[in-house]
Parts: sequence; C-alpha cells; structure tokens
Amino acid sequence: MKIWTLALFLLFSSGTTINANGIVVEPRGEYAKISKNNKESFDLYEILAGAKPGDKKEAALKVQKNLGSQIPPTILELGNYYLSQGDFEKAALYHRLSMFRALIDVRASNDESLGDVIPTLYSWIQEATSKLNQGDQKTYINNIKTVTKRIIALDKETPRNYDIRWPSLHSIQAFINGPLNYPNEDGLKKIIEEERASYISTAKKEGIW
Repeated sequence: MKIWTLALFLLFSSGTTINANGIVVEPRGEYAKISKNNKESFDLYEILAGAKPGDKKEAALKVQKNLGSQIPPTILELGNYYLSQGDFEKAALYHRLSMFRALIDVRASNDESLGDVIPTLYSWIQEATSKLNQGDQKTYINNIKTVTKRIIALDKETPRNYDIRWPSLHSIQAFINGPLNYPNEDGLKKIIEEERASYISTAKKEGIW
C-alpha cells in the first residue's frame, strides 16, 4: 500500500464557491450547472467531512442508499465515516471505489490543471488512516487487498447519475469560465473500459486479483 504524503495544492469546492489559494469566486456558466447538479452530494460531503452541522450517520445512510448519485469525494468521506466507526471493510470498499471513479472523472476532463485532484483525495485518506493504531492500520490494509476484486463489479452495478465534471470546479478554467473538454458518451465509455482493464492488470501484478 502506498504512503500518501503528497501536498495539497487545491482546496475542495463547497459546491457553491470555487476556492484556491484563498481566492473565492462564484461558479458561472457550465461550472454553475456542475455545482447545481451535484448540490445534494456536495451537502452530504460537507456533513460527513464535518464542514457543516448534521447527523453523520444519517448522511452516511443517504449516501449508501443512493450511491450512484454521489461524487467520488462524497464516497471517500463515506469511507472515512466507516473508518471512524471501526468498520474497516466498508471503509476500504468506499475508499477504493471513490479513487477509481475519481481517476476516471479527472481523466475525462482532459484538463492538465487538474493534476493535483487525485493526490489531494489520496491525502485525505492518508490523514484519516494515519490516526489508526498500528493494529487497525494492518486490518485496514488487509481489507484494502480483500475488497480489490469487488470494485469493478461495484462500479459496473452503480450508475453514474452525478455530474462527472465535478473536478472542473478546481480547474484554472473555472476562474475565467473557460471551455470544458469532456468526451461524448462513447468517449467516456472507452475511458471507463480502459481504466477497468488497467485496474485489473495492476491488481494482478500486485497479486491481489
């Protein structure tokens, strides 16, 4: 398992504003649509992350019940919630799924300025898992290995009902309402198929498939 120590360069968007280096702006045009389309998931993310008040258990159940409508950072925070509850299997499952989907969504953006999004998400997991004692860390890592085979099946059975363009709220283009460059449906399907194949290939090389 990799040690995630990459620095944060982008701050996560609240869903209504775009933040980077202390600059806050309101999203415009298509960026405003992205924010609106994902508002419910953003709100659940903020509750789970402790950014705003709310019942975390209730939020977690809502996310789990409607997993296909959640942006990857919200699924990641669902994993963090179960980590805090000592349910390492669910924590590992949702951490893995969130990172797999985030990788696809960032790749689909065709935006080089989003290169820090994946490291940022990894750092959130690292921060959460670093608080575990040594025994629990070992249990968590074992569960990461165990759930690896389940991710592709879970990805296939879970629809993508959220706006996959959420990473673009972190883009340099978002500050100037610049153009988006996402693929069409066939292009996205190709990316998903390629990433699934790459995931399986990597897992086999690591001996966990």
